[in-house]
Amino acid sequence: QSHRAVHHPYLTALSTGDLPDPQAALRDFAFHYGCYSKDFTRYLCMTIAKLEVPAHQELLTENFLEESGMVEESKQEILESEGIDMAWIADVPHQELFRRFQNAIGVKQEGDYCIEAEVWRATFLDLLHGADAARAVGAIGLGTEGIVRNLYQPLASACRRHPGLTRQDAIFFELHCLVDDDHAEALRQIAFDVAQTETGRRNLRLGMHQCLVLRATFWDGMHRRALAMETAE
Repeated sequence: QSHRAVHHPYLTALSTGDLPDPQAALRDFAFHYGCYSKDFTRYLCMTIAKLEVPAHQELLTENFLEESGMVEESKQEILESEGIDMAWIADVPHQELFRRFQNAIGVKQEGDYCIEAEVWRATFLDLLHGADAARAVGAIGLGTEGIVRNLYQPLASACRRHPGLTRQDAIFFELHCLVDDDHAEALRQIAFDVAQTETGRRNLRLGMHQCLVLRATFWDGMHRRALAMETAE
């Protein structure tokens, strides 16, 4: 939680609007982040395939189902209490929610992703392909799901500052802030089990740090892009 990937100056700048062109920067983020996020269910499936314990597979399968648009009744109550209309999200895959955000902010699905985004996606896929269970859980769990709330809160704030976005347009980020703690907790349970050996602990730590470094490198590149933009007139 104290890693630079979680508390990056780019996230702070997006949240506060302290950039030459905050609206263009958020739109730039929306495009390039899609390179990584479009394959999130693939990352989950690759991790499930690495797990050897059926109970672990079941826990992560619940995560996969939520990414596919399922909303548990208990979570529906939480979301409705926050004023979120279930029609916005019920049976809508999270990938589609992100595409709706991209469309609302004016992202055109054409052009090349920045190299940091391409490296992040390709390296993450390579990591999971060659990983054992502990390293995969370190990557998708401690290094990814375990930090979602802290990552997405400033992004949700940036969306609220954007004059062209409605709450429904940017529900992808608010949704993850409100209900992703269960995903993180499930992966912490799995991490505890795979950390019972020295090899398990070492590989768990390796997978976690690999993902944190990849994300921080992406933020670095995006921050440089945002600072280089000309101020909107």
